[in-house]
Amino acid sequence: MSENSMGNVDNRANIGNQTIINIQNMPGNIVLPDSKVKSGNTPSGVPGVKNDSVYYDEEFDGRVLMLDRALRRLSETIEKGDKKQSETVVCRFVDNLNETVSQSKRLINIVGELKTFVENITKLAEEWAVAAKEAETDTEESGKPLGLVFEDIKSALHFYFDFRQEYLLKRKFTLPQNATPIERMLTIFKQTVSDYRIYDFVYTDPCVSLSADLEMDVEYFVAVIKDKLLLPFAYLQKDPLFLKISGFVQTMEAYNTYLSNHMRPMNDHRADTYVPLHREDNISWAAEFQENTLNFRKELDRIFGEITNGETLFIYDVSEDCSGSIPFFKYLSAVKEYYRKLKTLLYDKTPKEFYSFYVCNDLKYNQKAIGNISAARLCSLSHFIIISGIGGLGKSMMMRHLLLNAIDNYDELKFLPIFIQLKDYGESTGDLHDYVYSAVKRFDENITSEQLTAILESGSCLLLFDGLDEIISALSTRFVRELESFVCHYPQSYFVLSSRPFRQFVALNNFCELELQPFSKMQALKMIDNFKFSEDERKIKESFRNQLEHELWYSHREFAENPLLLTIMLMSFEEYSIVPLKMYKFYEMAFETLARKHDDAKLLVREFKSGLSKDVIADYLAKICFLSYKDEKYELTGNEFKFYFDQCQNNTSSKINADDFLFDVSNNLCLLLHEGGKYRFIHRSFQEYFCAKNLKNGFEKVSTDKKELMSAGLIRFFDRFDNSDDKVLDMLYDMVPEKTEEFIIIPYLENLVGDNPVEDEDGYWAFLEKVYPSIKVCHEYHEHYEIDSETGEYTDESYYDFSIDDNGAFMANSKLYFFIIDTLMGFDTDNSTYYDNEDIMDKVPQIIKEFKQIEETEADQCKHNDASEIEQEIYEFSTFVKVEDDYWFSVSEVRKNPEKHANLLSVINSKDFTYKKAYYALKEYLNDLKSKQQATDDEWTEVFL
Repeated sequence: MSENSMGNVDNRANIGNQTIINIQNMPGNIVLPDSKVKSGNTPSGVPGVKNDSVYYDEEFDGRVLMLDRALRRLSETIEKGDKKQSETVVCRFVDNLNETVSQSKRLINIVGELKTFVENITKLAEEWAVAAKEAETDTEESGKPLGLVFEDIKSALHFYFDFRQEYLLKRKFTLPQNATPIERMLTIFKQTVSDYRIYDFVYTDPCVSLSADLEMDVEYFVAVIKDKLLLPFAYLQKDPLFLKISGFVQTMEAYNTYLSNHMRPMNDHRADTYVPLHREDNISWAAEFQENTLNFRKELDRIFGEITNGETLFIYDVSEDCSGSIPFFKYLSAVKEYYRKLKTLLYDKTPKEFYSFYVCNDLKYNQKAIGNISAARLCSLSHFIIISGIGGLGKSMMMRHLLLNAIDNYDELKFLPIFIQLKDYGESTGDLHDYVYSAVKRFDENITSEQLTAILESGSCLLLFDGLDEIISALSTRFVRELESFVCHYPQSYFVLSSRPFRQFVALNNFCELELQPFSKMQALKMIDNFKFSEDERKIKESFRNQLEHELWYSHREFAENPLLLTIMLMSFEEYSIVPLKMYKFYEMAFETLARKHDDAKLLVREFKSGLSKDVIADYLAKICFLSYKDEKYELTGNEFKFYFDQCQNNTSSKINADDFLFDVSNNLCLLLHEGGKYRFIHRSFQEYFCAKNLKNGFEKVSTDKKELMSAGLIRFFDRFDNSDDKVLDMLYDMVPEKTEEFIIIPYLENLVGDNPVEDEDGYWAFLEKVYPSIKVCHEYHEHYEIDSETGEYTDESYYDFSIDDNGAFMANSKLYFFIIDTLMGFDTDNSTYYDNEDIMDKVPQIIKEFKQIEETEADQCKHNDASEIEQEIYEFSTFVKVEDDYWFSVSEVRKNPEKHANLLSVINSKDFTYKKAYYALKEYLNDLKSKQQATDDEWTEVFL
C-alpha cells in the first residue's frame, strides 16, 4: 500500500489499470445509456459482452464506486490503528457491501465479466458475514480469515475497474482507421478529461471545499493517461502534443500533492469533503493558499487550451475578502457549460464547440463599422443597445458570443451576464423582473430574487435579451412598456437586445441601434475554413472556397455575406455543384439536400418512417408551417405539432401517424431541433419558406368562385404582421409573381387607392386615413440674427427645423403596403423634411401658429396625461395630441376642421407632399398591373378561343 495525494492509504497502488469513469450528462459529452437496465445495441468487439446483455448500468456503477470509497476508508483506518473510528468505518463498509449486492440483483441478462463480478461480490459478501461473525466469537470454522476476505473484495473491485476501463475505451474511441497517432492521442486525452470529471475538479475552488470523490478521480485520471496514452505513444515523446499532455499530467500531480499537504477532512467521521487547514483562523494563510491554488488552476487551464486549441477548463476570479469563493460560480459555470456547444445546420447530429466555427460579424454604429466585438467594447458604447439584423445574419450567435465572452472575462468586467430568450415571453409571464430571474434560477436555484435586485441596482449586470421580434404582436407593446420601466429602475446596468428590424424600436427612447453587418469576403472565407469535413468532403470544400473567393462572392454576394445562406450555399454546392439565384430556391434545394442526405445515410430511396415521399412530406410541412405561422407559433411542443398535423389530414382518406411524421422531419431531415421540450426549425426562415410554399399551392387549388374570399383572407394574413424583415411575401412573389399580383396586390391596392384610374381627391384623403391616420409634426425654431458690417443693421436669419411624417409608426402596420411601396416600387417615403421646398417652408410658421392658437383656446378643456413610465408630458386637444414639443394630429379631425388648420391642410394637399406623391405613384402602379393582366388575359383568350 502507498499513501495517496491526500495522505490516505491507497490500497490499489500496485494495480496497474484500475479506472473509475464518471460520465457527466453535459452538452457535447458522449452519454452512456440511461441508469436503468440496458439490453441490446451492444457494440461489437468488446470482450465478454454480448448482444442482449447488460453492458453498463450507471446506478450499479455508482454503487460500486461507493463501495470502493468505503473500502479505502477502512484500509486507512486499519493502517492508522484508529480504534475509535474503526467501528463506524466498518459498519459503513458492510452497509455499502450489502447495498452493492442488493443493487446487483436488479440486473438482468448479464454475461461475461460483469456477470463474473456480480457472482464474486455476492459470494464474498456472504463470506464476509460468516468471517465477521466468527471473528466476534473467536472461532475460525470457515478457515478463511476476515482479512483474507477483505483482500479478496479489493481484488474483485480491481477486476471490475479493469474490465470497465477496457470496455468503455473500446466503446468510445471509434476513430477511423486512417486516423493519425496525434488524432488518437488528442481524442483519448479529451475523452478521459471528460470521463474523470477533470472539468469539475479544476472548476472547484478548494478554498471552499473539495470533494474526496473528485480527488480520487484525479488519481485515476493520471494513472489512465500514463497507462493508456503516454506509454503506448512513447515513441512520439518529442512531439509537441505529447509534451503538452505530459506537462498537463505533471501539473495535475503537483496540484493534487499541494492540496494533500494543505487540506484536511471536514470532520473525523466522514472524509467525504476536504477543507483548507487554516481557513477559519488565518486570513493571511488563506490568501496565500488561494493565490497558489488559483495559479495551479490557471496553469492547468493554459496547458489545456494549448492542447485543445483554445478550449477552457474553468472561470476564475479572486474575491476581495479572500474567501476564495467565486461570486455566482455555480451559475457562471453552468451557463458556460450549457452555451459553449450547439448544433447547427451543418453540424446537426453532434454539438460542436461554439468557437470552433464561429466568426464574429462587425457592427455599424454612427455610420462606422466596429470589429472584434467583445462584451467590454459593446458596453463602453452605451448602457442600452439594440443589435438589429435580418434573418440568418447571426444575431443569436452574436448574443451567445457576448454571453461567453462576458463569462470568460468575468475577472475583469465583474458583470453577471444573463441570457434571456424572448421567444418564451407570453401572456402568463409575470413582470419583467420575475422573467429575468427565471433565466437566472434555471442555472442556480440558490441565487435569490433579492440578490438579483442588488446586482441590477449596483450596475453589475449585463442583460442579453435575444429575439425581440419573436414576441407575438399582441404582447410586443406590453414588453416594450415593461422594458422601459425596467430600464428606469436599473439605469446603471447594461441592456442588449437582439431583433430583426422592428418598428417598436422607436418606442425604446434610451436605446441606440447597432446594425449587425453582413460578412465581409474575408469573414465568409474564414467561416468556410472553420467547417470541418472528412477527407473526401475536403476537396468539395476547397472547390467551393475557391469559387467563393473568385466568382461567387461577386455573383451571389447577397447570399454569401449571410452566414445561414452561406451554409446553405455550401450544402447545395456539395450536392448539385450549383448555387441558385433566387432565395426560395435555396430553401428548396436545402430541403432536397437534407432529404438526399437521409437517403445516402440509409442507402435507401425515399424511405421515411411515415412511409411518405419527400414531396408529400414537403406539402404536409408547408401546411403545418402556414398554420403555425398564422398563429405566430415559432416553436411547437409535441402536442402542438400533432394538433397542426391532424388539421392537415382533415380532407385525406389515409391517416399518417403524427409521431412518425415528426420523427422524419426532426431526425431524418433534421429540419427541427428538439430543445427544452419544444421543436423549432434550425432557422425560422425555413418556416417562412414552407409557409410561402403552402400559399403557392393554394393558388393552384382554389376554385374560381372562392378567389375573392381567398384574396380577402390573404390580405388580412399579411396585413396583421408588422415585421418588415419577414420573407414569406418576398419568396411567394418570387415563386409565382403573376398569381401574387392577381390574388393579393391588385385587390389590396384597389381597396387602398380605389379602382378609378383617374385622379381622385377624395380617394387621396381616404388613402391617408387608412395608411397614415396620425401624422407627426416635428419643429424647432432657431432664432438667429446677423449684423450688416456696412450698415450696422440687424438681419433676421431665424429658421425652423421641420418635418412631417408618421415617424414609421403606422406605415409598417401593413406588411403588404411596405412590400409594395418599398420592394416592388422602390418609392422613398422617408423624405419628410422640406428645407428645399420654399412653398412648404413658408407655411411652417403659420402651421405652428395654428397649433399654438388651439392650445391657448382649449387650455382649460385639454386632457393631460403624465406618462411617467416614458418621462413625457402628453396633452390631448380636439384635433391633435401634443407630446413634449411635437404634435401628433389626426388626419380625419384636421380635415373636419379646415378653419383651424388651413395652412396644414394646404401642405398635406400639396403635390410636393410625400404621401400625396405616394398615392399617385400607387395608382399608376395599380393601373400598370391591371393593364399587364388584361394583356395576358387577351393573349391567352385569343389562343384558346
